[in-house]
Amino acid sequence: MRCMKKTKRVTRVLLSLLLILATMFSGWGSYCVLAEGTDVETPQSDPAKEEKAFEYLYVEKPYITTPDTQRIVLSLKDGATAENGILFYKNQETGETGEIASSQIEGEAILFEKEYVDTSESGIYSLTGAKIVSQGKETEFSLEEEEVQGKFGVNRSVETQPDAYMEEDGAIKTAEEVKTTEEPLEKGTTEVTVASENAEGEIVSDSVVGSSVEDVSAKIAATVPAPAPLEGSKRNIVIVLDPGHGGGDPGAAYFGETEKNLALKIARYCKAALEQCPGVKVYMTRDSDRWVGNGVTNANSDLAPRVAFAKSVNADIFVSLHLNATGTGAGKGAEIYYPAGSYGSDAGTIAKGLAQSIQKELVALGLYDRGTKAGDIFHVVRETTKAGIAGILIEHAFLDNAGDYEKFLNSEEKLKKLGQADALGIIKYLNLEGGKIGGTWVKDGAGWWYRYMDNSYPVSQWLQIGGSWYYFNDKGYMHTGWLTQGSKTFYLQSSGVMRTDWMQLGNGWYYFAVNGEMAAGWLNLGGDWYYMNPQQNSFGRKGVMRTGIVTDGGARYYMNPQKDQNGAEGAMRTGWVLDKGKWYYFNPGVTTVKPFGAALTDWVKYQNAWYYLESDGSMKTGWLQSGTKWYYLLPSGEMATGSQNISGKTYRFNDLGEWTTEQSKPQTGWKNSGKQWYYYDEQGRMAVGWLKQDGKWYYLNPTDNAAGKKGVMRTGWVKDGNAWYYLNPTSDKNGPEGAMCTGIVTEGGNRYYLNQKADQNGAEGIMRTGWILEKGNWYYFNPGTTVAKPVGAALTGWIEYQGSWYYMNTDGTMKTGWLELGGKKYYLLPTGEMATGTRSIDGKTHIFNASGEWQKEQTEKKSGWKNVGDDWYYYNAQGVMQTGWIQEGGAWYYLNKDVSEGQKKGVMRTGWFQDGTVWYYLNTKADQYGPRGAMRTGWLEQPEGKYYLNPGNSPYGPKGAMCTGWIRLGEMWYYLNQKKSPEGLLTFTGHSIMGKTGVTVEQMVKMYAKSGRNYPAEKLSAGNAPTIRDFCRIVYEEAEAEGVKAEVVFAQAMKETGYLQFGGDVKIEQFNFAGLGATGNGVSGERFADVRTGVRAQVQHLKAYASTESLKNTTVDKRFQYVSPKGSAPCVEALGIQDNPAGRMGWAMAKGYGFSLYSTYLEPMYSL
Repeated sequence: MRCMKKTKRVTRVLLSLLLILATMFSGWGSYCVLAEGTDVETPQSDPAKEEKAFEYLYVEKPYITTPDTQRIVLSLKDGATAENGILFYKNQETGETGEIASSQIEGEAILFEKEYVDTSESGIYSLTGAKIVSQGKETEFSLEEEEVQGKFGVNRSVETQPDAYMEEDGAIKTAEEVKTTEEPLEKGTTEVTVASENAEGEIVSDSVVGSSVEDVSAKIAATVPAPAPLEGSKRNIVIVLDPGHGGGDPGAAYFGETEKNLALKIARYCKAALEQCPGVKVYMTRDSDRWVGNGVTNANSDLAPRVAFAKSVNADIFVSLHLNATGTGAGKGAEIYYPAGSYGSDAGTIAKGLAQSIQKELVALGLYDRGTKAGDIFHVVRETTKAGIAGILIEHAFLDNAGDYEKFLNSEEKLKKLGQADALGIIKYLNLEGGKIGGTWVKDGAGWWYRYMDNSYPVSQWLQIGGSWYYFNDKGYMHTGWLTQGSKTFYLQSSGVMRTDWMQLGNGWYYFAVNGEMAAGWLNLGGDWYYMNPQQNSFGRKGVMRTGIVTDGGARYYMNPQKDQNGAEGAMRTGWVLDKGKWYYFNPGVTTVKPFGAALTDWVKYQNAWYYLESDGSMKTGWLQSGTKWYYLLPSGEMATGSQNISGKTYRFNDLGEWTTEQSKPQTGWKNSGKQWYYYDEQGRMAVGWLKQDGKWYYLNPTDNAAGKKGVMRTGWVKDGNAWYYLNPTSDKNGPEGAMCTGIVTEGGNRYYLNQKADQNGAEGIMRTGWILEKGNWYYFNPGTTVAKPVGAALTGWIEYQGSWYYMNTDGTMKTGWLELGGKKYYLLPTGEMATGTRSIDGKTHIFNASGEWQKEQTEKKSGWKNVGDDWYYYNAQGVMQTGWIQEGGAWYYLNKDVSEGQKKGVMRTGWFQDGTVWYYLNTKADQYGPRGAMRTGWLEQPEGKYYLNPGNSPYGPKGAMCTGWIRLGEMWYYLNQKKSPEGLLTFTGHSIMGKTGVTVEQMVKMYAKSGRNYPAEKLSAGNAPTIRDFCRIVYEEAEAEGVKAEVVFAQAMKETGYLQFGGDVKIEQFNFAGLGATGNGVSGERFADVRTGVRAQVQHLKAYASTESLKNTTVDKRFQYVSPKGSAPCVEALGIQDNPAGRMGWAMAKGYGFSLYSTYLEPMYSL
């Protein structure tokens, strides 16, 4: 039955609501309760009850079984709108009260949703009241006073009484009348009632009763083989899936579900499975809740359009998907109908074999076998076969049978299995190639893999899943990151999806074609040229987009370093470009001497002026000798002609730019004077400071000093700012005299390291300290921690670093492996760290004491860690392999108790690991947090964010357990995803409401004074707070009594009252400083005897949100009981309902309420 109202107008509203929100609330098995006094078409109405706050209350499910979500719709009066709403409820069994915030609003209809997770929330719930915010005003009313009984059960059955039902003839019957007149349908019949609205606004009802269909053939044991026409066909096999019913025809409806919705879901899963097979084209008669035909108004007239659609796409096979029902719940199992007649083709034979193949797969799922039967009585079976299409109709299970519903229909996973079983039956019958269907993502300790329905999985291959491409390695695991196949490179994102188009990785951009192949070399996109690194080199990895000047084929090009008016980042530029203080001219197509975009060299004419470009493409300025001729290029680069004043002298140049006088040439380049070297630029000016010549850097004294005269070339150690550099004292393998050295150099018997290029560690040539990796060897250059060597010198022998010991060879290189020293043996790990404790080396367990000395006798015992291939095992002192949790060397490890997730018994686990219901993280490699396999605690950084692992046994769980929900660390609260993916991920941080007060009374007084408001002494004296200091003292005392931070109470009171100025519905005489009970529209809220009582009520209400602890003082907050669950907003920032990550709960509806409270009131107060 449908839930109908007693009035035409109200019925229209309800039907409109259901159509508008159909995609959200599909499968409602609900009831409707009218507010007494609505405008109903009854002979009499009570005028006193006509003006009510709402029209009706709509409860989706009379009862639910956890876990599930209850949805409730409250409709306001016609034309009214709402911005927000809260629904109040009470558990009649436990007495617990609570509230549900609105989740969506459509016109006058308000949707409320509440998730019930487990059996602890069981009971019969009644809806007691509501608060609605409309046009900025709040209205609160009691549903009990409105005489509306809205109730439902959670894991409990409950009697619900809708106001009225609409019968097939359009007549209105009460619920009691329906009980006495309703008769069960006969077995094999299906009744569907469709209600619609005609042009006059009246409700029209059509009733369609299907005839009982008898079994016309016995179950056929033999399987009919696929006929020749479908074998080896060169064209795609075309399959049409027809989800039964739809639009105004719901089909059977039980357990809150409708046949039309479930049939559509099964069809979608079937289609997805079939499309994994090559040579198959799949269509659906409908992919949404609608009629198939245009202009269709009833179920019978919607049958022919389904057949017509199959004909229009040249279908070979037509499969109509349905669910069965008897009306009594007695029927069970699956049955499939096929055409008994041939109708002039072999379509009937094909349909019969197809039906048998699919029935076999459905029965394999556990469905009762009702057999395959002749079904010419069905229009779609008969008419498709007449058209030469093999047509069948599948009745998957009985929707009105509780057993069938629970086993096969009540979850997406179960519906998916039905759809995949249909597909598997089709695939097996047609002998389709590549028929790997199903598909479930599975994660184990080694990663993600994809399990087909037959339990096989893809290996060493690409696979398209859900429209995205994935690659599975030789062990069947989903690949992520870079993948090279031959000369082609691909990138698989962390989700495994093959990347296409642009992608930024680190600081670099890459481009992947539609087939996923990474571009390398020149790339043209939309008319712009880009240069993608053709191979890995000092500029980055292969494929990274280059910017700035690049060299290719002996020519230089300029790629835009950032997006600007000149083009996109990385796009090739042409024309004049200024780069690092130098001008270049890149061929815009004016010459064929160089490729398009290449930097031109030699003489270039531009806008009637001549310029000279050096061999590197940079524009020349100053003096230029070309052959025997001298030229002068102005600072603009333009070649000089005529008379020019240069450095105070007059020079003459002819029209060709040639210098025509015999005056002395300017002094340029290196000059030696008294065994000292100086450098002069092209204008003859002496250079000072850093100078780069022929790719080498030199340092020329900036002033006269102890090292020499101004301009003299320096050698040896030079300090520039806070950095040291080393300049070659003589020409040798390190370069010319005076040239800045890089890499490792030896001076005074010590080795030093000078930065080879500018990077995050400093400028090129700067002396480095600390750890350095050079040519595969690690060195440690003295950062000043010892006086045994000069600062910067490579240390040798034993050194201690961050609590670990390392051994540096005489050449400064870090030692790894075995070391014999002074008659004792040591082992240096691959990281260089001296081994202590138990270590596995070359597959053998060795033991070292705390000084790192190898313990021969203990080592030769058959106990400790053992390595087999890539797997680690642990043996006790008796040589017995251990399983489960073990503690070794101060760390916890987990060894497989049995074969699981593809790993052997006893193998040490790494990565995420679930033990029972608790998740742990075990180190995937040795790092600063511990050895490989060691259980992590504390904060854990992962690519998707942060997780918190319990550092010790506590209310948050056992040590190492991944925490979820709210946790408190110090004065901060953190929210870690709970029952939301990815579970445990940190999503919210806030400042604790409970705890030690962080301000003094004096700081609160200063905060009030800072506001510039006058304290209302006269009004508040009546409440025993004659001064602001008295008021703040009361706040401090009341907050401290309950363990609430006084500054939070004070800040909220100031925010809610405008620094005690009031001005709204709440009056100062009420001593209500937090608007408790004030709902708008003149409702002033609670009134308290004095200031202390009002503050106490506010403190108690805050504590209800922030803590699960009981109150210390007698309850004065009447609304304390309505806050449920207690402790739902433990931090200031979570007081806003729209901000709280744990669900729609909190103090205020306004978004950002808690954030504003902290930034505007609390944070400034702390600094006073």
